[in-house]
Amino acid sequence: MYTIKELLDLGQGHSDSDIWNGQVSCVEVDGSRMASEYNVVSTKAYAFALVEQGKMSVEYDGRCFTIRSGDLLIYAPALNFRQLSATPDYRGWFLIADERVMQLSPLLHHLATVAYFPQAQLDSPCLSLTSTQAEGVRNLFRRIRHYIIGETVLKQDAICAALGMLVVDLLDIQNRIVERHRVSSRDEELFNAFLALVATDYIDHRDISYYADCLCISTTYLSRVVRFVSGHTVMHFVGQHLAADAALRLKTTTITIAQIADNLLFPDASTFSKFFKRMKGVSPKEYRKGE
Repeated sequence: MYTIKELLDLGQGHSDSDIWNGQVSCVEVDGSRMASEYNVVSTKAYAFALVEQGKMSVEYDGRCFTIRSGDLLIYAPALNFRQLSATPDYRGWFLIADERVMQLSPLLHHLATVAYFPQAQLDSPCLSLTSTQAEGVRNLFRRIRHYIIGETVLKQDAICAALGMLVVDLLDIQNRIVERHRVSSRDEELFNAFLALVATDYIDHRDISYYADCLCISTTYLSRVVRFVSGHTVMHFVGQHLAADAALRLKTTTITIAQIADNLLFPDASTFSKFFKRMKGVSPKEYRKGE
């Protein structure tokens, strides 16, 4: 999976001051800072792209979307994303926050709800904002960037507070779009706990019963919670982590595909290859060659 630094480097690079503590970055982007190579990427982070001008076509979780001025694209951790194209006049903001920031403030625990709501309730990763809503989000992005690059007193607290305000605003916007949608605090806690378990145990455990037992709930209840909050199944998240791990090993190591299959506890290289091609669209061999 890509780090924040690597994601920024896909465009026109970054300076050290663009990223706080390896966890949060917020940059203003235009056509010159867009990615030059349209690779499929995934990361263990939450990301938000606000379009101010122009438009961009993207592939998100296997589906294609076009985002235009006033749209906010929301990315959830471990899902596949690829920029397809952008108009020359594209201009906007890009904010990315590592999953670890959720541990810095109780308010940031709601990031998961914010990130998965559009897919689960709107069948799209995009929110179409009013001019007032877009201006409010834009001002928060500017405030977050100011705290990141400046020598602010209580820097971590300032960044977390601004991120928390963004979460509150986005929850309010989402609830206005679908007033009847409500995720109980209990379901949100279970979903976040499930995500934490998958992030560490996806290699050894690929059965829903394991995660349900760890959370002391039934498999039916876990399936319902995950589907309601994210719009995806339990096994979708396990598969996304496995595919991202496999992709990283293919690109950063020289061990054989059979060894990677064995390390990830697949029964054989053939089963692994079929899984990888289904998830990434190319075989492990083609992916390693960069095709």
